[in-house]
Amino acid sequence: MFGNMPTISIDEPIDVEVLFSNPTVRPRAFVHRGRVIEVETINMVHRVEAGDYFRWVFSVANSTAAYRLAFDPVDLRWYLLEVYSP
Repeated sequence: MFGNMPTISIDEPIDVEVLFSNPTVRPRAFVHRGRVIEVETINMVHRVEAGDYFRWVFSVANSTAAYRLAFDPVDLRWYLLEVYSP
């Protein structure tokens, strides 16, 4: 997905700071294992089927890495799916 960057699969719940600007949702930062990670760009947003429902997936990045975040509308939780870093 991000060229030759190594991919680390995580799929852990995270806390996300989100900006709601009708009708868009923009992740601004998230906390993973006690560390705050700022989001500088949102590269893509799409839906992925998850059984009988879907998750919203956000491909985001900052100057050090790229990340895939997912919002699960059933349990109202955010997840860090993957990290791509050089």
